Amino acid sequence: MPIITLDSFRKKASTSAHSYYLNTILTTIDHLRSNKYINAFAQKKTESTFHINQIRKQGYSIIHDFINIELCQEYRHELDIILKKYPEYIHKNNDDQRVYGAENISANIKLFSSNSFLQKIASDYNQTETRTAFTLAAKLPYSLGNMGSGGGWHRDSCIKQFKAILYLSDVTEKNGPFQLISHSNNLKYKLLDNKQANQPYMGYRYTNIQVEKILSKNPNRLITFFAPAGTLILVDTSCIHRGKPIEENNRYALFNYYYPINKINASLLNQFLPLAQK
Repeated sequence: MPIITLDSFRKKASTSAHSYYLNTILTTIDHLRSNKYINAFAQKKTESTFHINQIRKQGYSIIHDFINIELCQEYRHELDIILKKYPEYIHKNNDDQRVYGAENISANIKLFSSNSFLQKIASDYNQTETRTAFTLAAKLPYSLGNMGSGGGWHRDSCIKQFKAILYLSDVTEKNGPFQLISHSNNLKYKLLDNKQANQPYMGYRYTNIQVEKILSKNPNRLITFFAPAGTLILVDTSCIHRGKPIEENNRYALFNYYYPINKINASLLNQFLPLAQK
C-alpha cells in the first residue's frame, strides 16, 4: 500500500470532487504541524525569529526604513518607465497597474526579489526551502468607485502564504493603505471569524458587511498600515486583508510572492500570466 505524503495529499485535494473537504483537513493539518514546529523554533533569539513569531501571532511584522528615500524614488521612476515600455505585461485589475515578474526586466527590482534575509524568513516560516516565485511591481492609482487593491477583502489562500510588501511611496489614509485583520491567519480565528461572518471554512472572499461582523467583537483587530516610503511589511496573506480603496493620488509598491521551491513551476506561473520575461 503506497504511503500518502502531505504533498500527494495536497495534489489529491486540488483535483478531487471532494476538494472542499480535503482542503479543510489539509488546512487543519498544516496549522497543527506549523504550531508544533514554530513553538520549538521560537526559542531561538534572532532577528528572523522575531519577525516569524510576530507573523505567527498576529499575521504580520514590520521592518522600518528597509530602504532609503532615494532608492524609493529610483524604484518609482523605474516603475513608471516599465509601465510605458512594456504595456503588454500590464495586468488590468480594478484599475491597478500591475507587472508580475518585474525582477526579470529590472536589475534594481531583482535585488529586492532575491534578498537572502527575506528568503530565510520565508523558508523558516514555511518550514521548507522557499524562494521568490516572482515580484509584482504595482502602481495603484485613484479611480472613481475603486474597490482597492486586490478587489476587496480576501485571503490569498486558506493555507499560510508568505509575502513581503515594500512601500515605495508614503502611504496615508487617502492613498490606499494595506489593511489586515490581525490573528486571522490563526486556525482558531479562521473558525470563529468565518462563523461570525456566516462564511464557509474554506471561503476566501469577504464583503464589507462580513468584515464588520468579524470586527464587531474587537474593532482593534483592524490594522491599517500608514507608513512612509521604505517601510517593509512581512505578512501571512492567509489573513483577511485588502488595499483600502484609494481616495486620491496613487501608491507605488513592490510585492515578493514566496513559495516553497517544489511549488514554483509552470502551473503556478501560468496563473499570473502575462509574466514579464527577460
